[in-house]
Amino acid sequence: MIVFFLFGGLAISGLVREMNKKTGIPYTPMLFIIGIFIGKFYQEMGLLGQSIYSIRNIDPHGILMIFYLYQYLKGDLIVTGILSKNNRVLQYDDSYYSWSGAFMFGSILSCTDTVAVLALLKEVGAPKKLNSLIEGESLLNDGTCMVLFEISSKMVKGQQMLIFDIIKLFLTLTVGGALLGIFIGLIASFWIGRIHNDAILTVNVTFIAAYLCFFIAENVDLGIQISGIMALVSLGLFMSIFGKTKISIEEEKTVHIFWKYVVYAAESIIFLLAGIIVGIRVLNNLNNESFSNGQDQYTIIQQDYFKLFGLYICMILSRFGSIALVMKWLRKWGYGLSWKDVYVLTYGGLRGAIGISFALIVANDYTDAYSQKFRDIVLFDMAGNALLTLIINSTTAGVLIKSLGLCVISNVRQKTFMYFLEGLKEDTIRKMNLLKNNQYLQMVNWNGVKDLIGIPEYEKKIQQIEVDIQKREKEEDINIKLAHKNPIELELIKQKEILKLENESADSSQNLIDEDMVVECRNRYLIALKGIYWIQFEKQQCSSNALLLLIESVNWDIDTQNQRMNSWEFLSNYINNPFYIQILFYLKTWPIIGEIAGNMLFNHISHIYDVLSTYIEAHESAEEVIKEFRIQEQVQAYIVRESYDNRLMAEEYIQNYLHISFPEISKMIQTKKAAFSLLESQRKLLEDSIRLGQIDDKQFKTVKNHIEKHQLKLDNIKPSWKSPPVKEFLKNIKFFEFIPDVMLDKIIYESIEIIIEKDNYIVKEGERAKYLFVITRGRATEICTQTFYTYNENKLIGNVLFIHQLVLPELRYLTSCIADAMVYVLAFPLQSLQNIIKMNQQMEDYVWQQSFMTITQLYYNQLKPLSNLNKQIIKDLIPQMRFAKYKKNQTIDFQHGGVLLKGNVYKKDMHNTNSGFQIIKDCIKTKEQQDKQLIQSFAVFLPHTVQYLYTIDSNYIIKESKQAEEDEQKQ
Repeated sequence: MIVFFLFGGLAISGLVREMNKKTGIPYTPMLFIIGIFIGKFYQEMGLLGQSIYSIRNIDPHGILMIFYLYQYLKGDLIVTGILSKNNRVLQYDDSYYSWSGAFMFGSILSCTDTVAVLALLKEVGAPKKLNSLIEGESLLNDGTCMVLFEISSKMVKGQQMLIFDIIKLFLTLTVGGALLGIFIGLIASFWIGRIHNDAILTVNVTFIAAYLCFFIAENVDLGIQISGIMALVSLGLFMSIFGKTKISIEEEKTVHIFWKYVVYAAESIIFLLAGIIVGIRVLNNLNNESFSNGQDQYTIIQQDYFKLFGLYICMILSRFGSIALVMKWLRKWGYGLSWKDVYVLTYGGLRGAIGISFALIVANDYTDAYSQKFRDIVLFDMAGNALLTLIINSTTAGVLIKSLGLCVISNVRQKTFMYFLEGLKEDTIRKMNLLKNNQYLQMVNWNGVKDLIGIPEYEKKIQQIEVDIQKREKEEDINIKLAHKNPIELELIKQKEILKLENESADSSQNLIDEDMVVECRNRYLIALKGIYWIQFEKQQCSSNALLLLIESVNWDIDTQNQRMNSWEFLSNYINNPFYIQILFYLKTWPIIGEIAGNMLFNHISHIYDVLSTYIEAHESAEEVIKEFRIQEQVQAYIVRESYDNRLMAEEYIQNYLHISFPEISKMIQTKKAAFSLLESQRKLLEDSIRLGQIDDKQFKTVKNHIEKHQLKLDNIKPSWKSPPVKEFLKNIKFFEFIPDVMLDKIIYESIEIIIEKDNYIVKEGERAKYLFVITRGRATEICTQTFYTYNENKLIGNVLFIHQLVLPELRYLTSCIADAMVYVLAFPLQSLQNIIKMNQQMEDYVWQQSFMTITQLYYNQLKPLSNLNKQIIKDLIPQMRFAKYKKNQTIDFQHGGVLLKGNVYKKDMHNTNSGFQIIKDCIKTKEQQDKQLIQSFAVFLPHTVQYLYTIDSNYIIKESKQAEEDEQKQ
């Protein structure tokens, strides 16, 4: 009989659904009313009537369990003393409505069903903020009314409970249920994540997870009492957030359709069943009939109908009062709440399937705890209020929202829609003109085709929108004039607005941008961006966790769509956790937990890289998509600029931090992404081949298993944290190639490894020079405050820091070096390397060559005019120069110029000639030096000016043109 009723009820719900499409009458109230009539006339339906009468005692727990798997509980905390007020206002009889009974019914009546009102808000175009407020208000108290129902039912049944016992039971029911739901959700999502393209198995996992969750909570002794409904709510929330992204796109459609039907079927049966039970007990005259269980006779009297309407009004007022009580804090927290929002929240508290399910539980409980009158009145009042809210509130909420001005359609949105329709019409006509050239379509009545595809309707809609826009603009002008009747006052306001615009920006073109158009375009851009994130996920170009974070970043911008996009701020707050990274980086070298720490570090960094790379790619795609919007080019450029600013910061983070601090992770992630992309292309080609009949099913399965095996293999690839041996690393740096192996082993033994945190100094300018540093990980910036121009040089992995200190006479560092990220360096004693250079002329020449650019900046005044040259010109000159070393008292002339780098020289002879040399710079410090015309190091000699002969005062090094070397060889 029950099976017959279920299938019959689903058949009725199908017919009602068809009627809803044609009439627009709310679906669930129709089912409820039909159920009432069925309950009234069940005795005249024969076998069907017997089935209907027997179904009245069905246990609603099962339906409630299925219904709650995929739907959130929409609960609000109406003051639970609502029924205590009713004792005064509505004159309920204390003989069947005790305080505990009123508390229980208050918890039942607190259950709301906001699915219908959310659909209505979407239909009337209400702002997304209002949708979020209603959903958030319900989620705040998810499961609370269920837990309160369980507590109050124990009190009604006579169980003595102190306040401490009530609090303890409340916590165990809520927290225990939530933890159990999360635990089973973790298992289910882990299992689903290991399923590849098997929709049947995925549906099976979600199905058994729901049943096991409810069964364990209600029937397994875990030491504490747990709410099965609360566990289901927790499981549903967890799966909707984390489990959904574990399901592949092929599986998602099947799972979605399955659970959508389950929810539809359960909701239909609940409303139909509630209507039938009310019809049997209310409309049938049972005064002369007792129920088979010997309970009291059914006594719903005429006065209860009037009280039902009073209860409906009290319920709305109580909901308003409960929100108004905390209005002071709600204005400041979260989205911020206005009184208009309060009115919609109050009026949108629809009662539905959840509350009726609890009322059915009470109505079918034939223990001595509940009197017959109490069971009947709970079901009657709950079902009646559900019916009234679904008929009255749901059908009139749209009028309320529009009257409050919460869903006013702006001219910008209307214009955007009009542009879309115009583009749709033009594109359709263009394609129709192309079809006219098809030789097989020469007999087509193209005017008839226009009517069939709705072109006249598009034109009519476009004209209507134009009229509405003009009408609305006229109304706005009238309102402005009414608000400012004084023309002088109106002119002053206009002048203030013009002055404000001029002060806000110097860009006159930006002042012409319509702010409403910018907001509308930004909103559409963000919606497109969210869709692109999902496409990237479906293409396996980002992980499920990355998708969740990116979607949340879009929601962040949508919530503040009147402001510039700033999703990077949201992401940077999440990913900037240097302390956590540092701890893992240190622990990965430990012997026991090093591997675990290394894997955690890789997962963390790879997640950040995954998020940011997808973020950048999606923004680039969205910037191209927005160019197709039919809006002003200035508005497009404005939104693209906002997107570009956020994208640029993400690119800089990857380039300046991830690639530098974690090159092995970046390399591994890029490798995996490329492999995933190629495997995905193989899969698509395989699907096309089986569809075109190029391969058979067996071959398809073989190749598919091969692809999936490699996809699983990619998931387990981790980077190698083992650094190459120090000697091997140094051998790849040219500076150390000049050092013999024996000496290299010695200086490696003397070296120490130092870790420098981001923004800390490796060394500071002016400190005593003791070490030469080599970067093994990270990036640093070398700076100097004493140079004429800004000295700022980036230093990467393998760069030798302060190499100029090896050949300069300075005993202190001439520059500073700051870590741009976490930097690992090897520090080598400076004295040991200087001793090696003295014995290796080739190495010394290399050091001078590498140091020459820095020296031109550090000794700017001494090396004029050479130091005045562009840096690139100096870099181009360095390969053309040679380093020469001369002994004391040796005489030399400079035909091709040079730079005195070390030592002193003085003039021996001088005679005028057109082909001679002229000294450009000398550093004469004393009268004695002036007499001898002594020239110190870092002097520049230009060619072909005045000829001098120079005698070496001490051993020195001169950087000369290679032309001089060629002349010597010729001589």
